[in-house]
Amino acid sequence: MPPKIERTLVAAARAACITVVAFFSTPGQSAEVHVLSAAAMQSVFKDIRDEFQRTTGYRLVVHYGTIGAVNEWTTGGEEADMIISSSQSMPLLVYRGKIQADSQTAICQTGIGIVVAAGIELNFTSVEDLK
Repeated sequence: MPPKIERTLVAAARAACITVVAFFSTPGQSAEVHVLSAAAMQSVFKDIRDEFQRTTGYRLVVHYGTIGAVNEWTTGGEEADMIISSSQSMPLLVYRGKIQADSQTAICQTGIGIVVAAGIELNFTSVEDLK
């Protein structure tokens, strides 16, 4: 992951975790923050976990998986304080009452591309030919 993107994700994840603690904790309470997260965030949480736990007193418990798995866990009733998933999956989770519609925040955008190995002959001239 490019360093600039990773720094941005680290800052966003740190802020999100602290926000969860600030809004949902009781003074003097020692608890856990449960997160269901896309596997791509593993390095981000690795970077913030120790500092977060030390400064807040909360244990950070992260369950990683594919976006599909995160959605299945959420719709299946797995409890979480925070869910990190694709923005395309959020409307379904809102519709099913699993997340609050006004709590969504985009923290990054990704693209998907396709490449072909050198020496492979393609039989089309544009993406329009694939439709």
